[in-house]
Amino acid sequence: MIDPAHGGSDAGAALNPAMPEKDVTLAFARRLRLELNNRGIEAGLVRDGDNTVSLDQRAGLVNSAQPAMYISLHAASQGNGIVLYTAMLAPNGEDRGRFLNWQTAQSGSLVRSRWAEQQITASIQKMGFPLRSLVAALRPLNNLTVPAIAVEVAPTSGEVSQLASVDYQSMVCAALASAIVPIAPALRQRTVP
Repeated sequence: MIDPAHGGSDAGAALNPAMPEKDVTLAFARRLRLELNNRGIEAGLVRDGDNTVSLDQRAGLVNSAQPAMYISLHAASQGNGIVLYTAMLAPNGEDRGRFLNWQTAQSGSLVRSRWAEQQITASIQKMGFPLRSLVAALRPLNNLTVPAIAVEVAPTSGEVSQLASVDYQSMVCAALASAIVPIAPALRQRTVP
């Protein structure tokens, strides 16, 4: 499940006066869905229009659907290439029987999330595309019960207008899709090698 960050009343970062982050993330999400679908991976979007979806609504929708993987897409005007994030969970996230602590719900899937991030990182770096990986206490990543990563895309040229380029979007999404396809079977089976 692909989640284009922001939307509706939440414009996200103003990448430039004419380009709110919410529009860029939706364009990338639609293109990534197409790339995955063309490679035989069924992918859906959390939002497929300019509507407001809260972080709790996003987490609830994903936890209910139980996809093999969740990908949150963000865009940045600063940086170079792609940054992949996995959750950083707060200590002492106790679970109460069948009820998960909302802030640490990712704990049961964190090993698979980090494995997926490592596989995607290695694959994209082999292509020579600039990429780095970080952990961060991000919502809704921490609230999800499935493998989850966040992908932040920045221009490689230093020009923020590159984020709106169909060629750049296609290149980034093709690289992500090519990295995801080989790991999809393990994610669907809820295992990691």
